[in-house]
Amino acid sequence: MKRKQITQIINVRWFPKFLKTLVAEFLSWFVLKVNATKPFIPVIEDILNKTYNKRIINIEFGIGAGIETVKPFLNDGVKVDSIAISNFNTSEKGVYLFVNSFHQLNASEAKKILQNIEESGNPVVVVEGNNDSLWQIVGMTVFVPLTVLLTAFL
Repeated sequence: MKRKQITQIINVRWFPKFLKTLVAEFLSWFVLKVNATKPFIPVIEDILNKTYNKRIINIEFGIGAGIETVKPFLNDGVKVDSIAISNFNTSEKGVYLFVNSFHQLNASEAKKILQNIEESGNPVVVVEGNNDSLWQIVGMTVFVPLTVLLTAFL
């Protein structure tokens, strides 16, 4: 099945920046609250161990629910550096990491970035998803819509 790229409303040019910031903060808070990124940790740690790396190079999109939702679960010895997607390059050595952000890239951008990382000889980890915790299910079906409705009237 061919991948379909759907533009998220917060990514259109006319969407107010202050609302985008609030959405990003809410996503980060909520994802941390329900431990949605906790299942990513064994995958990340496995790659760090297999490649003898202690450094993560996070590809930052600034959309929330990114590396800030993973850091609390990482071992103390892991160093995390971030580079903005707009300044992406593979000059640094380490494990390149996309946390809940890879879907923001269109297919050709995604392919080019993965190819650049592969050619640099660095490992890459792409983690996106959800867990099936009760908190997350309740949150996504109750808290998120309720928050949107309440903020619309404030």
